[in-house]
Amino acid sequence: KMLQDLDVVPVGAQGCTLDTLLASCYFRTPIAKVLKEAYLKKVPRLVVIIKSISFGDECADALIKDPTGEMRATVHGKVLEEE
Repeated sequence: KMLQDLDVVPVGAQGCTLDTLLASCYFRTPIAKVLKEAYLKKVPRLVVIIKSISFGDECADALIKDPTGEMRATVHGKVLEEE
């Protein structure tokens, strides 16, 4: 569903390889870049795997991962409400 919502072709479909997917605009802000540049604000878009998550009253704390590394993150309550 996530790939469909982002209008991304799945790896292996229609000539899409992992290399072309990683070079796409969805991976221009990898975790390694966020950590290296010490982002102190919201990152506009990250495509990650949620390794672990714990839910609070209004938001969730997560450990997220992509091919470049992993980091802790906060998931805003509005994101949790979306279908």
